[in-house]
Parts: sequence; structure tokens; C-alpha cells
Amino acid sequence: METITRNQINQDMNMLIGSLQDEDRPIVSPLAAMRLSITWPVLCIAAYSASVLWLALNYVPESDAFGNPLTFFSHMGTELGFFAFSFIFGIAISTGLYVPSLVYLSIPASVRNQSIILLNLKRLVKRLAVASLIINMAVAVAACTYNEILIGAAPFVLILSFIVMQVVISAEVTRYGIGGMMKKLTTLAKKI
Repeated sequence: METITRNQINQDMNMLIGSLQDEDRPIVSPLAAMRLSITWPVLCIAAYSASVLWLALNYVPESDAFGNPLTFFSHMGTELGFFAFSFIFGIAISTGLYVPSLVYLSIPASVRNQSIILLNLKRLVKRLAVASLIINMAVAVAACTYNEILIGAAPFVLILSFIVMQVVISAEVTRYGIGGMMKKLTTLAKKI
């Protein structure tokens, strides 16, 4: 890991702010920002959806205490409710990630590739996203192989992994001392 000086961070932030204040740069496509913001949550929800589909296809009807056969929905009602919460949380997370995606894409690619801060944050976000995606997929696979009740942990694992990602990213932004500057970047991007 390279040593970054305060002077480099200040120059980097001035470059980022200058690039956002440039009136001649093209406007970001909202679909590109949406695509970037939904990638991680949709992959997590897809893993849980595949798990629920697997459970539904491999369901062997059981009988209740009175000998009546239980349908998949009556047997897995609570787990399906938790899965629905996971889906709602995924949509909420995607919505929350839209503005940061818009800010990121508002900065020209040439500037993003030169920015020390953005390159480090991008590398960190990729590592965190892959790690949390693996954890969410592991829970989905465990629900298929060990116990279907684990699908009920889906919303908690999804939210917890998102919170951990946000805390780590926030700590990195604080380490650089650029929290106030990031707000300014967001304000400039919202004016677009």
C-alpha cells in the first residue's frame, strides 16, 4: 500500500471538483447510474431467488398433525415472508446507491483513472462487494443444502453486509479526511 500525503489528497480533490465544474462535459445517463447502483443488490437477491426456486422445485409435501398435506406456501410461509423482505431491502439499497453512482459517473473516466482517492475507493468497494456477495451466496446455498429456515436469515445478512460495507467505506473516507469534500462533490453532481 502506497503512502498518500495530505498534499496529494488536496490536489486530487481539486482535480475532482474542477472536473465536475466543467460545463462542457457530457451529462451522465441515468440508466448507467442505475445499472451501477443495482448490480450488487440484484446479484444478492438473485442468489436468494435461486435458493427459493430450488427449495420449491425439490419440495416433498409433508403432512400436518391431522394428516392433511402441506403445500409449499403453507410450509415455507415464514421463510417466503423473509425472502420478500430481502427483496424490498434490495430495492431500498439500490435506491440508496443511485446518488453515489451518479456522482461517480459524473466524473469523467479520464479523471477517475487519475484520481488516487477514487482508485483506492473503487478497489475497496470491489473487494467489499465481492466478499459480501460470497457471504450472501453462501447463506443461499446453505438454505438449499442444510436447512431451508436459513432463507429467513437473508434480509438480516443482506442488511448487515450493506451496513458493514458502508462503515468500512466511511472509515476510509474519514481516513482521507475528505468527508466534507465528498458532500461538495455530491452537491455539484446533483446540480447536473
